[in-house]
Amino acid sequence: MIKGSHTIDEGIERIKTECEPGPHIDYFINFIKSSKRGIAIVRGERDLLESE
Repeated sequence: MIKGSHTIDEGIERIKTECEPGPHIDYFINFIKSSKRGIAIVRGERDLLESE
């Protein structure tokens, strides 16, 4: 969703402009906005190897 040093609000705006509106997008945005623990960062295999 967010790559780089963008904020959650910037990421949500990007989703709204780049994705077709629908119930799944609304659900995802509401999940992000209501999350009290944040959202997970998915790291690629290369990132995992570099962190070891």
